[in-house]
Amino acid sequence: MVRSIRTGLRKDGPVGYIHSVTSNHIILPIASRFLSVATYNSFETFLSLGYWPSLRNPRTFNEKLLWRKLNDNNPLYPVVTDKYRVRNYVAARIGTQVLTKLLYVTDDPTTIPFGTLPHSFVIKANFGAGRNVFVRDKNTVDRAGIVSRCRAWLAEKGNSRLDKWKLHDMPRLVLVEEMLDCGDGEFPIDYKFYMFHGRTRMVEVASDGNSKCRRNLYDEAGQLLDVVWNNRRESLTDFQFPARVGELKRVAETLAADFDFVSVDLYMVNDAPMFGEISLFPDGGLGRFVPRSFDTQLGSYWRLDTGKG
Repeated sequence: MVRSIRTGLRKDGPVGYIHSVTSNHIILPIASRFLSVATYNSFETFLSLGYWPSLRNPRTFNEKLLWRKLNDNNPLYPVVTDKYRVRNYVAARIGTQVLTKLLYVTDDPTTIPFGTLPHSFVIKANFGAGRNVFVRDKNTVDRAGIVSRCRAWLAEKGNSRLDKWKLHDMPRLVLVEEMLDCGDGEFPIDYKFYMFHGRTRMVEVASDGNSKCRRNLYDEAGQLLDVVWNNRRESLTDFQFPARVGELKRVAETLAADFDFVSVDLYMVNDAPMFGEISLFPDGGLGRFVPRSFDTQLGSYWRLDTGKG
């Protein structure tokens, strides 16, 4: 709880954090009881971004994400949203060499075999975001606490009225995977490729080194963008793309080929690309851009077929 408060204050500032808590824990739960699905989601967007989204003629990136959430029933979406099922999707298109080693999978966290697992590993839920435990040293962690946390993930109730197909009917699982590192004890840099109709239009580069997350945004030519997204103001300094960034891009293009838009997360570990995840709704479609005009610019790359809604 204390950690989440500190993170929120650092990310949003005191005023923004109070606004976020009030919106998410008071206003929106009440609104969800009375508003239609479309109106509720539009209201949530308004509270987060400061404008009421157009669903009839979506133009901004976030408007188009919201339209997708409400209208697009692509059968691949539940597959790539599931962190377990997506492994087969990736293996069929790229190969298993880009997948982290899966050490264990279960729907009963009490069966996690801590004794036989390697020294370090990652425990995650197969659904949603932020449901991860990074175990650096299994001999010093609170195993009972981890099991309790995993049970809480599996017990979460999705709102089928508001969440549509995305989470509420997905089989809940806990995955244990190898922990990626580059040999220096730090997590590898995360490269998020924002793919529109198979083409890279933006790359987000994120580093969690020294327990502090820093991010830069680049255009398709690798030029640094003067854009802040969702109050992520801590930037990387003296960053250079790896020599084999083209290989990362080719992997992203292959995985994005079936979609009009996705974000593909990749890592470069020991000069080899590794898969992270495929995201359909970056920041839940609620990420504020500064300047706001970039929301429209990014949305212009997405030729959304609203006729299928």
